[in-house]
Amino acid sequence: MGKVRKRSGKLQTFNKNKIVKVCKRAGASAKIALAVAEEISKKVGKGTVRAERLSKLVISSLRRKNKRAAASFVAYVKKKYSKKR
Repeated sequence: MGKVRKRSGKLQTFNKNKIVKVCKRAGASAKIALAVAEEISKKVGKGTVRAERLSKLVISSLRRKNKRAAASFVAYVKKKYSKKR
């Protein structure tokens, strides 16, 4: 399974369930959330992806499947990371 380079610089094992969880929180159905997670999992493969890139992949995939959930996820990401700056 792939790795994720967190914004802090730490390396973490890619966890498809986290993608499912954030997609559901954003308003996607379980079916769409799982489809997004599967798509991203294939793209990550056994490589390493930066957290910022992972967020962009989630947004891109969600936009094709559920625009409202994608907009909600974008708002969440902006809010979360504007506080940390």
